[in-house]
Amino acid sequence: MRLRFASAAALGFMLAAPAFAGALVQAGVFENFDFTNAPVLQTDYVNQQQGTAVFDDLAWAFNCNTCVNYTLQASGEGKIVDGVLGAQSSLSVTGNPPLGAGYSAWGTTTSDYDDTLKIGGGSGLGVLALRYLFEGSATETPSNAGVDQSSATLSVSGVAGTKVQVNSSPLSNGDSIKSTGDINYNFLFTFYIPFAYDAPFNIEPSLSVTAKIDQRFQTPPVTVTWDFLHTAELQSAIVYDGTPDSLGPQNNLATIAGTAGLDYGPNGITAGAVATPEPSSAWLGLLVLPYLRKKLSML
Repeated sequence: MRLRFASAAALGFMLAAPAFAGALVQAGVFENFDFTNAPVLQTDYVNQQQGTAVFDDLAWAFNCNTCVNYTLQASGEGKIVDGVLGAQSSLSVTGNPPLGAGYSAWGTTTSDYDDTLKIGGGSGLGVLALRYLFEGSATETPSNAGVDQSSATLSVSGVAGTKVQVNSSPLSNGDSIKSTGDINYNFLFTFYIPFAYDAPFNIEPSLSVTAKIDQRFQTPPVTVTWDFLHTAELQSAIVYDGTPDSLGPQNNLATIAGTAGLDYGPNGITAGAVATPEPSSAWLGLLVLPYLRKKLSML
């Protein structure tokens, strides 16, 4: 298992400050026939589903209809339910893709939402600690074929100076953790976000899962599935009166107000705080656009 700490922007995301609290689940399939050139986006399959932090869901499937002498199939699902992030991606290549200077393909599913928070009940500066349970699994055929190429990335971007912790390990700089290499995952990721009391600030929790096949390391037929569909659950949101490096005392009188319709607290996001719409009423339609708010990761 490998964990890489960085800012979300450094991991290939292009983030823009959101103008409203909303949610977006998106998926894309990419190919690269030559490692010396930029990847080629399969423009006949890029899907996006816009919803809310209370509910958003997108199940997708792609079957290449322009591939010659080989097949490329991909599928997945992304969802957000009461602030819980989930994403799953599967990719399969058979036959003989053109070698060129090397062939690779990947499918990416990303689930994220924006929220503008304002914390009261104190003065000066403080720290918001968001602790997520991060669970998932990876399967490959043949065994261990693509696990080191594929990845799952959890980030809570938006505030400079954010630090992150895995279980009880030392803090690391950055607002994002990229995981590769394991078959099964079960970790606690805690993001320490500095803030000023009574001053609004934006956060963007995001989960991006990529299933990747690289012909330099794998010979088709290869199938890779990364399943983190029920994975990033906020278990606690706790306010401290110190800094990320020195938390200080917990502020039990703190209040966390947001604009996304979620109720944050010591037990995470309170179940039942917001009524979850039925999928039929929340479905807002697919947008076949390469970019809406964020460029899909091409890592």
